[in-house]
Amino acid sequence: MMGFVREAVDRNVKLVVTDEHHGYDTMADSGRPHDVIKHGENEYVRGIVHTNTIESFWSLLKRGVMGSFHHVSTEVSAAVPRGVSIPL
Repeated sequence: MMGFVREAVDRNVKLVVTDEHHGYDTMADSGRPHDVIKHGENEYVRGIVHTNTIESFWSLLKRGVMGSFHHVSTEVSAAVPRGVSIPL
């Protein structure tokens, strides 16, 4: 997962916010500022720190595939990194 982060996330990003998934444990080693939302402790937002943006993205994609479009184009599926599953 961190290989994808190093490839996809600019080093000049102001903040990377994730949940507490262990795949992000070495985020500090990537040189990118990182904060964690602890869903397991019923934390969903702390000031400007939240994961709503990415969760909204997956929700819209899922609704589009399941409801309107029924398939994902080659361009969209090519944009999803290998090994990352779309949570349908």
